Amino acid sequence: MVIFGYLVASVTQSEFNWPYTATWLAFMIVAALAIALLNFRGVRLSARTGTILGTFEVVVFVALALWLIIKAGSGNTGAVFTLHFATIKGFRGFAGIAAGSIYTILAFIGFEASAPLAEEARNPRRTSAWRHVALDGEPFRRGSRPGPVGSRARPDAPVRQLLMDRLGEIRTPALLVGGRYDECRPAHLAEMHRRIAGSQLAIIEDASHLCFAEQPEEFTALVNSFLDRIEAL
Repeated sequence: MVIFGYLVASVTQSEFNWPYTATWLAFMIVAALAIALLNFRGVRLSARTGTILGTFEVVVFVALALWLIIKAGSGNTGAVFTLHFATIKGFRGFAGIAAGSIYTILAFIGFEASAPLAEEARNPRRTSAWRHVALDGEPFRRGSRPGPVGSRARPDAPVRQLLMDRLGEIRTPALLVGGRYDECRPAHLAEMHRRIAGSQLAIIEDASHLCFAEQPEEFTALVNSFLDRIEAL
């Protein structure tokens, strides 16, 4: 909100001579109200709005890049892909590349947040059914079966599959607890439970990723019961 107000006020002051402070306050308040409205209306609208704004941002960057290439004409050079133009004071050489990379990451961060937001919403039973990406990279539908562990949609698939294959090496008592609407879906936990001999599986209803915080009494009772059973062996 503060950055948005600052950017708008800076541009409008330099281009149209608008009063900086009044413009900054006005647009900061507008941004705050817009964010509050999106949060109030729910994760679906806020995620959709973020996707639209992000798409617009990508289109602008691509358009600017193409315009600059066309404008340069015969002056185009491969030197722009080196450290030759990283000459800003304090960010010369590789330091400029690192700073630019951090800025880029911060500019585009947040697009992966819709699934966790859906889980931690007030009504995960409703919102989790519409989160756009599940663990296996496919749309999540209530009651749907997960794809194979380590789906091709994930770059870390071989590592995930290797870890799943080694679950059978666990010889100590294990308790697997998850929420009905967790991103790590009950079917995944069931597969882990199947591979760990003697393990115990518990699914907490009306809970998602933070089941220990959403249903603390049920979670505590499960853990205490498990520990009592282990101590009695």
